[in-house]
Amino acid sequence: MIKQLLLTSALFGLAICSTNALADQVLCDVSPTSTPQEMTPDFCESQSVTSSRPYVSFQFEPSKPIEHVTWQFSTQLSGRWDCDPHRTECVFYDDGEDKPSFRDATACVKRVIYKDGTWKSMNECATAIYSLGPRF
Repeated sequence: MIKQLLLTSALFGLAICSTNALADQVLCDVSPTSTPQEMTPDFCESQSVTSSRPYVSFQFEPSKPIEHVTWQFSTQLSGRWDCDPHRTECVFYDDGEDKPSFRDATACVKRVIYKDGTWKSMNECATAIYSLGPRF
């Protein structure tokens, strides 16, 4: 009985870990920078932007193949968003026109329709914070 209980507990824990590893999430990175960047979940930052017109890439990592993604995005900056509902990437192109040196942009996935016909409402977001620095 105790062996069976321990085995059941271990399998349940493994199932939770596996589910979390496959969880839908949004990652981001800022480019171009003088230091290597990696996509990170939920939040990214850079104080080493090397352009007066940087861009922020947001990547949705779904738990299974997608058919359609509903993106919601925001920033106080001027620039252009490229967020195709049939792709898992959304990009903000900062035009560098605004004065603040500290900048931010947020992209969220609000709904996803999977290729298997299922769908999910969600609020998975990532926020990028970056600085143009004194030379821009």
